[in-house]
Amino acid sequence: MTTRTLRIVLLLGLVLLFFSGSYTQARELQRPIPRPQTVLVPTTYINESFDLANFPSLNWSTTIITSTDTPDPEWTYVTSATRPTAQPHTGAGMAHFNSYSTINGNAARLSVVLTPTTSVLRISFWYYHSAIFPTSADMLLLQTSSDGQNYITRAGYPRYRATDGWTQYQLDLPFASADQPFYLGFLGISDFGANLLLDDVLIQDTPPIEIFGTTSNQGCAGDTLLYPLSVRNNYPSDQMLNLNLAASAWPSSLPFNQLAIPAQSSRPITVSVQIPATAQPHSSDQTTLQLSNALVDLNQAIVTNCALGQWVDREDSLVAARYSSVVSADGALFQIGGQGPNNNSPALGNTLRYQPITGSWQQRAAMTTPVFGADAAALNGEIYVAGGYTTGGSTTTGLISSLQIYSPTLDTWRNGPSLPIALAYYQSAVVNGKLYIIGGSNGSNALASVWIFDPVNQTWNAGPAMTTARAFASAGVIGNKMYVAGGTATISNQTAMDTMEIYDANLGFWMPAPNLPRRQMQGGDAQILDRFFVITTGYSMPVVASNSSLIFDQQTNQWSEVLLNSSRYGAEADSINDTVFVVGGRQFANNVFTMSSRNESFQICRFVLTTATPTPTATNTPTATATNTPTNTATATSTSTATNTPTNTSTNTPTNTLTVTLTPTNTATPTATNTPTDTPTSTVTNSPTNTPTATQPIDLPDLFLPLVGVELR
Repeated sequence: MTTRTLRIVLLLGLVLLFFSGSYTQARELQRPIPRPQTVLVPTTYINESFDLANFPSLNWSTTIITSTDTPDPEWTYVTSATRPTAQPHTGAGMAHFNSYSTINGNAARLSVVLTPTTSVLRISFWYYHSAIFPTSADMLLLQTSSDGQNYITRAGYPRYRATDGWTQYQLDLPFASADQPFYLGFLGISDFGANLLLDDVLIQDTPPIEIFGTTSNQGCAGDTLLYPLSVRNNYPSDQMLNLNLAASAWPSSLPFNQLAIPAQSSRPITVSVQIPATAQPHSSDQTTLQLSNALVDLNQAIVTNCALGQWVDREDSLVAARYSSVVSADGALFQIGGQGPNNNSPALGNTLRYQPITGSWQQRAAMTTPVFGADAAALNGEIYVAGGYTTGGSTTTGLISSLQIYSPTLDTWRNGPSLPIALAYYQSAVVNGKLYIIGGSNGSNALASVWIFDPVNQTWNAGPAMTTARAFASAGVIGNKMYVAGGTATISNQTAMDTMEIYDANLGFWMPAPNLPRRQMQGGDAQILDRFFVITTGYSMPVVASNSSLIFDQQTNQWSEVLLNSSRYGAEADSINDTVFVVGGRQFANNVFTMSSRNESFQICRFVLTTATPTPTATNTPTATATNTPTNTATATSTSTATNTPTNTSTNTPTNTLTVTLTPTNTATPTATNTPTDTPTSTVTNSPTNTPTATQPIDLPDLFLPLVGVELR
């Protein structure tokens, strides 16, 4: 290579090196700059707990809107309240509007001004509902304004509710203008009733991406549960989200891995989770739905529980009512009486029959005296309804002691001997062929009393009182034991209880039992296959209505919770074979109470029954060794029959050694017939061998239905 050629090659190399460096640098500059992550914690504009005596706080103001008489309907700071009696939800103070002593129609507004950076705000606050002065429609209105002068009402919240307590409300307000003043007002309006109480006001931006829908569910082993979710994009531009499920023990899946959502819109997505066939009741698993892009990184936990059973919807009743009597008899379910549609409604006289085979309701003969707040029981093929209210419901007005008896075969009503006292909201049970009326209300107080009706002698007698006074409780019978749970010990200011006690009819006394997992009252009750005691729906403060059903397993001495498809209280329930039905009640949604005609049924999972370890009741065959003075011959004869829940019959020889002393005048358990010639003292030694632990297959009816999804609220 010549010197000239070498120079040309070197020159070309330098030129290429220069341009290649420049090209590389240009490509680096053209790479997209990573978008900054949006802060997941929304901007908080107002977080006011009204804990300072300097009231109103900075940026807050009070304005009297209407005042036709003194004292003024003003908003003030208080550390405690009367009419209603209440303490702050949190902290040292709360905002208080005078409705009690100012004339009806007077109004005042508590307002705050802020300058948001977005056009959609989210407000949450705590508001106190009270049960006093039920006819006074004191009201809180939530209002917005852009100038602080002209307000528009966005929502209204009545003060009265049947139970006292704080309730949190949340509302999105897409009415603001970014970087412009925005006014939020709480307008109190007096109806000469109880005062209004407000606490813990929080105003924030809405988060950019949100997930709504069912995030917790339960089913039987082997079920595949679907979680229908809705993903909302609150951002002003379209978003493409990446979807993923975190690893979990139970199989889970998504229908797709990316989701496009237009601006300020929602799109559905369904997560599928399979409960393994080997899963045990009370076990659970959690998977996490992960949504991410340059805007957001959001995780949503999804919990799946292996439950004892499942609730499904059935044909609605013909009548919407609460405080009905629901009882099974003659292979059918009966809904009797009840109240609707509000607190002042008189009692209903309906007798409705539901046939599970056809899934239909029929109207039967009306009651002699319409009542609500009674608890019917089936005895000797007939239905007994004692006491109850004909009207009213909270005092002695309308409270009766009558006993009404219905024959499902003849479709007729007749009267029986009245209760010794008038009462309602009690629990009934049938044990050893007798009717028990347990607890309840005499119109003023909750009672611990027990009344026992003997259908042979047609008489009422007082039984051993409970250890705790209870009204609105739940009761069930397993074997010869009555389980009474929950309820309230007070009538005027009802507070639910979580205690349970058991009455042993053979021993004749009450004893404590495991507490409920939550406070519960005004729920239905039933028992399944002489093993499970079920409490359906009801409520516990501060929740107004619940979709919880609590199930007590007599074999394991353990409580479980299985959620209904609806939230209700004042519903009633009973069982037919292995199926529990809960009917009626009262729902609370969108600040409105409505009577319900809903009918749901519950069945224990097959897996629970088919793997149950029976606890037999064994009757032993003794061998008697008699020591006689002076001359005796004792012959003991016994037949052993063990009955295993629910349908198996076996002869068991337990492992314990039992010593029984027999006298000539006694018939012992096990049943023994003795023929002595004098007064012997006989020692009987039993040599049983085992308690079976084998799997007991159970034949179930063809009413088993698939699970219907439950939304947690």
